[in-house]
Amino acid sequence: MAAGSVSRSWEVAARVFTLVTRGAVRYNRKVAERVRRPDPHGSVERDVLVRYLDAWTATVLRSPRGGTYVECGAFAADAVRVFGEFADRLDGHHLEVVLVGAGVPDGVPAGLPVRTAGDLGDVRVPGPMLAHLAGAWPPSLVRGKAHEVLLTAPPGTGHRERLRAAGLGCAVAVDLVAEDGTARTLVFATADSRHPRDVQERTVGGGRVRRHPLPRPG
Repeated sequence: MAAGSVSRSWEVAARVFTLVTRGAVRYNRKVAERVRRPDPHGSVERDVLVRYLDAWTATVLRSPRGGTYVECGAFAADAVRVFGEFADRLDGHHLEVVLVGAGVPDGVPAGLPVRTAGDLGDVRVPGPMLAHLAGAWPPSLVRGKAHEVLLTAPPGTGHRERLRAAGLGCAVAVDLVAEDGTARTLVFATADSRHPRDVQERTVGGGRVRRHPLPRPG
């Protein structure tokens, strides 16, 4: 991805995480009742992914290098709906989707290649990539300057160290804490090192992870 595109990705990531920490996409009781999602952490994760994926896709479709989106969680249908909003721009551009451990959902727009993989270890992406990860991930997948990752993990599990060892040394994170005390850490990471201080100041209070309250499931 071109330098300007990577810079724009950081700017968008900062805006998205700022929305979460400031409560603009907060899943309060009213929203939770409307959506009826059993997992409040997943609800916020989905919102952040959809918002960032929309901006990432627009950037990829302007780039001659294109990009690949890798979905390892439960949001394949949500991602397809985002890509459907760009259906009139897919022709002549390289945008590919890889679904790991899941089938192809309905509604895939024409001109969007979608392939499936049974295991994340079988996925190889040489060019620009955005991956939504869930569970264990191989360092070989995320390594790359034009690779970006959105993932959730239990707090305090060394995700920063593992990402740094894989080459993604710049990360912003926020803890999502439900009323019952259960917590998940939402992380966005990239290898670009030009804007980490600005992003952390704008999203997680200069490096201090903010605890974002969520409603109790159900």
